[in-house]
Amino acid sequence: MSALPPDLAALSVAEKRELSRLLLESIADEEMSLTDAQMADLDMRIEEDRRNPDDGRPWEEVLAELTGRK
Repeated sequence: MSALPPDLAALSVAEKRELSRLLLESIADEEMSLTDAQMADLDMRIEEDRRNPDDGRPWEEVLAELTGRK
């Protein structure tokens, strides 16, 4: 691992954590951008859930089914 530039090395632990958080968020924002088609699909799914809120299943139930635990 390379050494930090002096100005970054001088930061406190809290400041380094905050900088890390900001850097990770900026990467996530870039990597998580959705296409118009993906956004339309998500909007459709959200609206479907609003119209039929009882159609879903709890995550724990789905996980139990997938892992063979009941």
